[in-house]
This record gives sequence, C-alpha cells and structure tokens, in this order.
Amino acid sequence: MIVLKMCDSFDRARMSPGSSGGRGASSPITLVASLALSHVAMAQVEFGYDPTLGTLPEAQCWTAVAEPGNPAPRVIGGALVQGPTAAGPDQYWIRGDASISFDSGFTLETRIRVVSSDYLPDVGGLGRQRAGYGFQVIDSSGRVFGVWLGSDAILLQNNNMTDQEPAVPTVHMAIAGPVRTIRLEARNGTGRVLVDGTEVLTAPASAVLYPSLANRVIFGDSASTCSSAVELFGLHLSANASTLIGASGPQDSLSCLGTDAMFQVSTVGSGPFTFQWRQHGIALTDGPTGTGSVIVGANTPTLMISNVSDADEAEYDCKVSNSCGRATSRAATLTVCACLACPADFNQDGGIDGADVSFFFDRWEVGNCDADVNADGGTDGADVDAFFAAWEAGGCG
Repeated sequence: MIVLKMCDSFDRARMSPGSSGGRGASSPITLVASLALSHVAMAQVEFGYDPTLGTLPEAQCWTAVAEPGNPAPRVIGGALVQGPTAAGPDQYWIRGDASISFDSGFTLETRIRVVSSDYLPDVGGLGRQRAGYGFQVIDSSGRVFGVWLGSDAILLQNNNMTDQEPAVPTVHMAIAGPVRTIRLEARNGTGRVLVDGTEVLTAPASAVLYPSLANRVIFGDSASTCSSAVELFGLHLSANASTLIGASGPQDSLSCLGTDAMFQVSTVGSGPFTFQWRQHGIALTDGPTGTGSVIVGANTPTLMISNVSDADEAEYDCKVSNSCGRATSRAATLTVCACLACPADFNQDGGIDGADVSFFFDRWEVGNCDADVNADGGTDGADVDAFFAAWEAGGCG
C-alpha cells in the first residue's frame, strides 16, 4: 500500500515532539494499488498553501504555531500577510504529509514579497547567522534543508546554525520589494536555492539532526532574534515519497484479447476523495475508447476496461486527492495477450504451415505473452514443446 501520513517546527529549542501547537493535521491517505507483485515504488506527493482561497493555512491542513506578541496573520488580496513581527515571538505553520527523502528528491516553491526581514550575520558575537523568515524541510531520516530570507541576504540551512558549526551558505542580494519566486529543492542529497529561476546557493544535506521530527515542512517567522514582514502568495511542495505497494488478488495486469481488465485503488483517511485514472499520464474518461474497448470508472476507485485490445496495452495510474493534498499511485502495466484457442494456427490465417512456425518464434524470441502456449505465465522452452505438439498434430482438437 502507499501510505502518505498527514501529521504535523525553526529554532532547535522549539522543535520538540510535543510542540505541534494548534489543531492536528488531517488523517493519513493510504492508496492500495492491485498489482501482480509486492515491491517498493515512488509516489508523487503534493500539497501546499493557497491564500487565494481566502483562508489561513490552518484551514488548509497546516498546524499553526503562534506565540503572543505578534499581529495576527491575515489574508489580504490573495496574499497571506504576516508582520511586522517582533523579535522573540514565533508565528509559523507545520505539516508532515509524506516520507520525504533528500535522495529521491523534493521541491518547495513559493511566491513571496519580503517587505522587510532582518539578517544578522553574527548573533551575539558567536558566529550564528539568522534571518527573519524561512522555509524548512526535514526528511524521513531527520536531515534538514532550509531557506532563510533577509531583506538583503539568503541563507541555505544545512546544519543547526549554532556557534559550534560552520556558517551556512549565504548569498547577499536585495530580496525586499518585488514579488519573488523562491525555490528550495533537493536531489541525491544535495540542495539548492533558486531565485526567479536562477540558482544562487547549493550545499550537501545536513547530518541527521532531528530524527524524532522527520517528514515535516515548516514555513513562517521563527527566528527569535529577528523580525520580518512578508506577503506570501502561494506555497507548493512536490516530493517523491518512498512507499510500499503490496499485491493482492490475481495478476490483473495480464488480460486476454477481448476480455476485461481491472485496476483498483483503496483509500483510508479524511474524505471525500476524488479519483482520476490515467493512461500514460493522460486522463481517462468513461465511454468507448475508439479502438473497441470501453472505459468504466475513470473517476472511481475501480477502473474497468472491457473488450481490451492491443491499443489498451499501457501504464495506468490514479491521482487521488482530498482537501489536504493529492498523491499519485505507481503505474501498473496492462499487457494484452492473444490467448489463442488453437496455437497450431499461430498466425490465424486458417491454415497450419511453416508461416505459423515463423510467426510463433517471432513472438517467442521477444518474450511476447502470445507465445505462452502452455499458459504457465512464462515464455520458455516448454512453450516450444507445446506449440510443436499442436502443430505436428495438425490442429488442436
């Protein structure tokens, strides 16, 4: 099954298991794809915050953490407006929706206008850097990447940012004023920051710092020594989540020509859910396909393809969503076989001759399922014996 947990952090002192604050996030989404074999696969997980909906993040499945002393955040003109905050109190939001890995990759992208945000290169003379507003991602092992925005500097966090550790990568550039697109991404253990499409920072991932706080995404003002005022126009996370897909039932990825094929996805969690089945990434709709088959259930947990033909051989996946986000199941492959009633007449031309032998070996040499004459699920020497037994007998009766 695909398990996408939706649970619920920027100074180390505030990142404790019991400090989630606010209400808990949504229940898990679990997707179960009916496939032939058990294996580990990657599921694409997406969620974000959209202020154009007119609600605060906590109404969109984020957990709010706010301490007294700052003005309440508000949505104005399609932007989340925060600040100006005072140094000390925090105002941020947390989510934890997938088993994120910095090796398999994630992207966190936001559109933001920094009105003002402190940048302190040396807090207390101890070499600690701080900036007023930030975004952090903690992966499943407890490693951290963060991007911190000052009015004239950007920090790429890959350690605890204490005086015992090296200074984090920093670029000095004017950020305050215009709306910027800030992108924090990681792949193969390396993170980078892009501003309006241009890479400005890169660094390797941190050591394991927060194993008890894995799989969290955090954004807001949470630097106790700094203040900030920002307008956030949107936030989106896309991550490859390593998930286990288990098999149950028959091998429904293999169907005979003219029969029916079925794929299923099951969900548990906070509904209602929406479903969209896809073929090679293209959304399916109910009704005739134009190649002889018929689609039923394109927007339900069960996809049926009746009267399958060679044109239906493809990869099928399902996008499942609820109010808190969406996930895509792994792709299952449908293979359509001829399942010949009389393999002796292999080319189905009405005669049994040398052309059938050539046609059989054309399929057998490439492992085509049509050459599985003995119907044991494999294409091997036993099928050659079964084919010639029928061919030499001159028929199948």
